[in-house]
Amino acid sequence: MRNSYWFAFLGFIVTCADAFTSAGALLPQNIDLPHELVAAVSRMYDASPSFRAQCGRIAGASNAHVRVRFDIGVRPSCRAITEITRRRGSVCADIRIPPGSASYAEILSHEFEHIIEQLEGLDLRTLSKVRNSGVHEVQRELYETDRAQRAGRLVAEELRLTRSSQRSTD
Repeated sequence: MRNSYWFAFLGFIVTCADAFTSAGALLPQNIDLPHELVAAVSRMYDASPSFRAQCGRIAGASNAHVRVRFDIGVRPSCRAITEITRRRGSVCADIRIPPGSASYAEILSHEFEHIIEQLEGLDLRTLSKVRNSGVHEVQRELYETDRAQRAGRLVAEELRLTRSSQRSTD
C-alpha cells in the first residue's frame, strides 16, 4: 500500500527513485541537490542552527530519500511542489522548485519540515479534522501545517540575522 501526502506549496504526483546521491559535502547523503543550489544550501547549513537540525533529522532517517530539483513546470502561484511517498518502509520526497525563486532558505526549510513530519508519522488527514491542530487541508488531499510555515520563517530569519551581523563586522 502506498501513502502519499501533498502539501500547500505542493501538489503533483512524482515517482520516487530508489536512491539518491548527495551533492554537498556537509549535507546528508540522503539529500540530492541540483549543482546550482549546493553553495546556497551550504551557506544555509553554516548559518542556521534550525536548518542544521532539520538536515540532522533527515540524515538520521536511513529510510528517507530527498531529491530537490528545479522545474519550470511549477505553477507561478506555487513556491514549490513536493510529494512525499511512503513505499516499502521508505519515505521518498521529491521537491520541485521554480528556477529563480526568491527565498530558497524559506522554501527548502519549509519543505524539509514536511518531510520530518512524515518521518514522525503524522497523519495529516486525521489531524486536519482536529480543531487547532495546526494542520489544514487546503484542497482535497493537499495539506499545509503551521509547523512547516514557522520552520521556513525561522530559518529565513536566522539567515537574515547572520548576514546582518556579518555586514556589521565588515
